[in-house]
Amino acid sequence: MKRFAKLMGVAVALSATVAGAASGWEANFDKAAETAKQSGKYLLVDFSGSD
Repeated sequence: MKRFAKLMGVAVALSATVAGAASGWEANFDKAAETAKQSGKYLLVDFSGSD
């Protein structure tokens, strides 16, 4: 059962990583700002985390 739980954890982590990469979102702020400036669009900046 522990092996299955670890396997599922890895699968979820990998799928989240692939989904984030395929979504077109940019994780680098400077690169995103430059792209937005060139295309005349606004930036959506999401600050999330826990305290």
